[in-house]
Amino acid sequence: MRSGIDILVGTPGRIKDHLQSGKLDLTKVKHVVLDEVDQMLDMGFAEQVEDILRVAYKKDSEDNPQTLLFSATCPHWVYDVAKKYMKSRYEQIDLIGKRTQKAATTVEHLAIECHWSQRAAVIGDVIQVYSGSYGRTIIFCETKKEANELALNASIKQDCQSLHGDIPQKQREITLKGFRNGTFKVLVATNVAARGLDIPEVDLVIQSSPPK
Repeated sequence: MRSGIDILVGTPGRIKDHLQSGKLDLTKVKHVVLDEVDQMLDMGFAEQVEDILRVAYKKDSEDNPQTLLFSATCPHWVYDVAKKYMKSRYEQIDLIGKRTQKAATTVEHLAIECHWSQRAAVIGDVIQVYSGSYGRTIIFCETKKEANELALNASIKQDCQSLHGDIPQKQREITLKGFRNGTFKVLVATNVAARGLDIPEVDLVIQSSPPK
């Protein structure tokens, strides 16, 4: 950054730190992209984002940076954010529209009801049937404790590792690399792995409980 850069990618907290320390100047920014804007603002980053944008934006100015907001879901407040940070003639591109079928038609969806005490055994059976010994599976859990316990459960016969927020970033990267390379076949994760992963070799995705 000292020598000058064309593109900066960062989290709100780190960008704000660099602004406050004087290491970053955003007064000449031409384009601003907020990815996963619904999650970013819903997770409490709204104030940090506003502090950052306030440096680059002038009220009612046509010279403000071009702003692009990307969101998997679009609740009404996302549109309110768009009106606040984007020019009045902004365009909205909806890739889903009014279609009721929003899931991929090439994916089969199954719901299996079982008692919570039998869940690990049922998940182990589902992996055997739909993924086998060589396919790759991601299991999503609601809590870090549940992810750790399920990863160690004897009902899952394949090599298995957990991924969640308590695991250091370096180890998370090693775990993801191992899963991509096929070093182990089952990844048990919290929603830390719910977005941004592109692993085409995955055969099966399991939600250990209904998504909330």
